[in-house]
Amino acid sequence: MFVSKDRLLDYGFEKDKIGIQLAIGVGLGIAMSLILTLIPHLVGFGNYVDSGKRYEYLWQFIYEFVYCILAVGAVEEFVFRGLIYTKAKQIIQKDWFAAVISSVLFGIFHILRGDAVQMIMTVLMGALFCLFRLKIKRCSTLSLIIAHGVYDALITVWVSLLL
Repeated sequence: MFVSKDRLLDYGFEKDKIGIQLAIGVGLGIAMSLILTLIPHLVGFGNYVDSGKRYEYLWQFIYEFVYCILAVGAVEEFVFRGLIYTKAKQIIQKDWFAAVISSVLFGIFHILRGDAVQMIMTVLMGALFCLFRLKIKRCSTLSLIIAHGVYDALITVWVSLLL
């Protein structure tokens, strides 16, 4: 970024209507969590979406949200849906191909945390994030950072409350 003179705007960030971008991110993160985490827990498949963390105190949950948004979400979304997606699209000139490349790399990045099933699910999650960015007006990289962080943090909330 410093060498190429790129700006954050070149990587899917927008400087207008930040409140809407944040609301989109929170809404997407909650919706993803309800569908992909809470429902599996309620129907008996909670072991497949378990973060392994069990919290009891409010400060732990607050920390989890801050960490998941500012560290995990910010880094992963900037790298995969910001940098890699943007550069792939510049080279290939196709949204769908850039989405595939960034999603597959996102899955490979996560292979160390699980098995092949986890990698495939992570590829699909990456594709879902790309789809959000492409199809939802005002869904920016900032929105994806928030959505990713909220989704990850809510996994721990549901696990701590339901198991």
